[in-house]
This record gives sequence, structure tokens and C-alpha cells, in this order.
Amino acid sequence: MSDELDALLGDVQQRRGMPAPAMCRLLRESAGLSQDDIARVVGADRSSISRWERGRRKPSRRIASRYVAVIARLLNEASR
Repeated sequence: MSDELDALLGDVQQRRGMPAPAMCRLLRESAGLSQDDIARVVGADRSSISRWERGRRKPSRRIASRYVAVIARLLNEASR
């Protein structure tokens, strides 16, 4: 149970550290990537990316860690 709880708390902490939806969109566009590009990398569909970037929905736990990793990488690249 402790491992499960640790994973759940890690997921929540990861989501809290994610930039605002509009910033995620700006980072993606600045990198020259489409919503389809991001969708392929994280294992979602383009419409899901669109909803996340508009703040209508949040990624599911299953996909959130991959999406957060992509956004973190884009943020890192943008800050260079």
C-alpha cells in the first residue's frame, strides 16, 4: 500500500508542477510541434491535447507523467 500511495502522491505533485494550459500550448507552438506530434509521443489523441491546452480537462494518471515529461523538456529547451 505504501508504494501505491507514494505513486499517487507523486502523480499529484507532478500535476501541480505543470505549467498552466496556455503555457503548455505556447511551449508546444514555440517548439514547432503540432498537437498530433504531442499526442503521438504521450499516447493520446489530438483532441485530448486540445482539451488539456484549453484547460477543459487534465491528463489521466496513466498519461500525465508522459505529458508532464514532454512539457518539462519543452520548457527546458525554451529556456536555453
